[in-house]
Formats: sequence, structure tokens, C-alpha cells
Amino acid sequence: YIRCIKPNMKKVPVIMEHIPTIEQLRCAGVVAAVTLSRSAFPNRIDNSVVRFRFASQWDPNATPSKRNSSMTAQQGDKADIEAILTHALRDKEIKNDKGEVVKAFVVGKTKTYFRAGALEYLEANRLENGLDAPATVIQKYARRWIVIHSWADRMRAAKDNERKKKEEEERKKAEAAKKRAEAAKKAQMEEAARMKAEKKRKEKEAAERKKKEEEERKRQEELEEQRALEKEEKAFAKELKKMKEEVKELEKDLSAKEKANNKKVKKAEEEIESIEAERLTLEEKHNEIMREAAKIDKAEITQSRKKIEESDKIIAYLRKENKKVRDQTEKMKDDLQELKEQNNRLIEANASAGASLDSLEKQKKNIATHNSKLDDNLKKWKSQNSQLKADLENRTAYYKAETRIRGEYEKAMEKIIEIMEAKCDDAKLIEDVSNAQMQCEAIAAQKGGGL
Repeated sequence: YIRCIKPNMKKVPVIMEHIPTIEQLRCAGVVAAVTLSRSAFPNRIDNSVVRFRFASQWDPNATPSKRNSSMTAQQGDKADIEAILTHALRDKEIKNDKGEVVKAFVVGKTKTYFRAGALEYLEANRLENGLDAPATVIQKYARRWIVIHSWADRMRAAKDNERKKKEEEERKKAEAAKKRAEAAKKAQMEEAARMKAEKKRKEKEAAERKKKEEEERKRQEELEEQRALEKEEKAFAKELKKMKEEVKELEKDLSAKEKANNKKVKKAEEEIESIEAERLTLEEKHNEIMREAAKIDKAEITQSRKKIEESDKIIAYLRKENKKVRDQTEKMKDDLQELKEQNNRLIEANASAGASLDSLEKQKKNIATHNSKLDDNLKKWKSQNSQLKADLENRTAYYKAETRIRGEYEKAMEKIIEIMEAKCDDAKLIEDVSNAQMQCEAIAAQKGGGL
């Protein structure tokens, strides 16, 4: 039965008020029900269970059963249980006020009822000393039967065990040899895989080294191109400087020649002006002489004509000289114009050379920036290459040490297995050790392949 009890009147957890709780149990009739149950037969078990469970505590000679052939199976079980419990619970029997013996149990048709403490007493005796006697009897008869019937069987079994042991040893040796062969084959395959991986790694390193060499070659070519450009720039700058000096010299010569020509032209113009003035003067004199000649005689006229002819010759000569001077002046003007045109061409060439120099300067700056980047990359590659070399040396040393340790370990394990096969009779242990060795070798081979 189930009753709901309030542990406290405040209806909060983790608080137990004993008096209200007991009052609730008393008012619900639980205390009375338990008291009543304990005062009569609190424990009950099926008859079949009682007979099977407590038969070991029965001595049929001391307390015989009332079973007979006329009884049914249920009645016979009841008679047996009466005898069993009477013998087992004789210490629990009490006498009432009338002097009657009151037993600690009552056997019904299907169930057996126990008074308070009776079932606990039976269970305690059953566990302490109720099972030893039956076990001893069973062991006695079992050992007797084994001794009688098992001598030949033991001999045959010993021979069979010896033969099986030999077969098992041979089988284990064959399996161990097979496993070693498989392990060796697996190790060879792993070694081949490792060699293949090593080959791929070397090919990759060769490709990277070739790539770095190609980049270094390109960088050297770029440096050579830069040097060639710098050399061309220097030659061009030298040629430009030379051309500028020649232009300056030509300008100086042109200026000097222009000044000399201007002086000559000015002098020639002055001479022409003086000659023209002299001619005008001579013409005036000539007119005046002609006017006077009309007054003078022919001899004087003839003399004057001779003088005039001589003057005309002088004037013609002066005119020729003036013409030569003018021709020279025109020629000098043409030379001056040609020099001016050449000077303009030199100025344009100088401007173009300046633009080319600016372009070359920009290209020089770009090449210098690119070279600085290449130098930085080269330093970084050299650092990475040195680090890779150090890592390779460390991995090589680690791999060699691992290989040496693995060889020593394999030798030690082989010696251990040989000793165990020679001296140990436990085939299961040998097989476990062999399997452990195979697993360790496989793990070591995998690590070796990873290295």
C-alpha cells in the first residue's frame, strides 16, 4: 500500500518534522498495519521455493518426513517442508502460557508463512553452514567418479594435449614465420613507399632548386641589363655633354663670326656711304668742272676728262669691291641662318635627350626598386634554404637514431620470443607477445615511412 506523507507543515524541502510525520502515519493506520503484520506472519514464500532453498539444512534421520505414496505431490512437498523447517527452526520454537509448543512457521497448501525473525534466521544458517555439507558430499562423489573413470582419459588427454601442444607450437611458429614474412613484406612495401616519397621529395626539391636557379639567372640577367642601361646612360650622358660643349663652341664661333660679319658689314656700309658721298662730291665737282670746262680750253678739258675717267675707274673698282663685300655679307647671313637652324636642331635634340634622360631616370628608379625587392627575396630565400637544411639535418639524425633503435628493439624482441618459445608453456602468452611485436613493428615502420 502507498501513503502520501508531508515531512513538514511548511511544505519546504530538506526539512523533516518527526512528530507530525508519525501522527500522519498513525492516523492513516500504517503503524497499526505494520504492527499487526509483524505480530503474526510478516514473511511468506512459495512451498517449492522453501523446499529447494532450505533442504540443505534438513537431517532426514533426525527429523523424518511424513511423506508416503498415497500423498499427492503438493501434500508430499508440504510434509517435506514440515520436516525441513521443524529441524531448521527448532531453536525458534517457544511455549505459550498453556505449555504448548508454538512453531516459528505455518505451512499452507501453496505458501509457507514465517513469524518475525524466522526467515532471517534460515537465511543466515543457509549462508554460514548450510551449504558446506552438500558441497562436500558433491565433491566427494565427483572426485571418486573422476578418479575411477578419468585415468585412461587423462592419459589419452595428456597425449592429445602433448600432440596438440606440438601442433599448436608448430602452427604458431608457422604463423609467426608467416607474420614475420608479411611484416617483412609490409616493411619492404613501406620502405618502397618511403623511397618513392623520398624520390618525390627530392624531385620537388630539385624543381624548387631549379626554379630558384632560374629566378637567380633572371635576376642576374636583369642586373646585367641594368648595368648595360647604366652604361648606355653614362655613354649617352657623355655624348650629350660633348654635344652640349660642341653647341656651346659653335654658338661662341657663331657669335664671334656674327660680330665680325657685323663689323665688316658696318665697315663696308661706311665705306659705301663714304664712296657714295665722294661720288656725289665728284659728280658735283664734275658738273662744276663741266660748267667751268665750257669756260676753259680743250687741253684742260682733256686733262679733266682723263681725271674723270680715272675717277670712273676708281668708282667701278669700288663698286666691284662693294659688290664683293655685299656677296660676302649675304653668304655670311646664309651661314648664320644655317648655324641658327643647326642650333635649333641641337636645342631640340637636347630637349629630346632631356626627356630620354628623364625616362631613363624613371626606368633606373624602377629597376633599383625591383633590384631591392629581388635582394630582399634573395635574403629571404637564403634564410629559408638554411632553415630547410637545418631541418633536413635534424630529420636525418632523428631518422638514423630511430632506425638504430628500431633494429635493436627488433633484435631484443626476437631474442625474447625465442626464449619464450623455448621455455614458456603458455601458447596464448607467446601468441599475444608475437602479435604485440608485429603491431610495434608496424607502428615503427609507419613512423619510419613518415620520417
